[in-house]
Amino acid sequence: MSGDDDQVDAVDLNALTDDQREGLACINCGRSGGPMRPILTPDNPQSTMVFFHSDTGLCVRYISRYITGLHMRMVSIAEDAVHVLAQGDSPHHS
Repeated sequence: MSGDDDQVDAVDLNALTDDQREGLACINCGRSGGPMRPILTPDNPQSTMVFFHSDTGLCVRYISRYITGLHMRMVSIAEDAVHVLAQGDSPHHS
């Protein structure tokens, strides 16, 4: 979410968290820490500057780990549901 000149004229900051709008967290991954670069958002009443990680690979790795974690949780929930359904369909279950 960066322009060639690191300035964005029309940024919808409503989708960002308070920390992202206030420059406390990266606008791409929502995490703080590490080297950041500013993106100017002139004439924006919510924030005149937001930040993103200088190495966007950090964002990609964090988001990838997050998505993998969600996927593994969904697999675990599905396995638990199959187990519960199998118990409910069992002729020995009353």
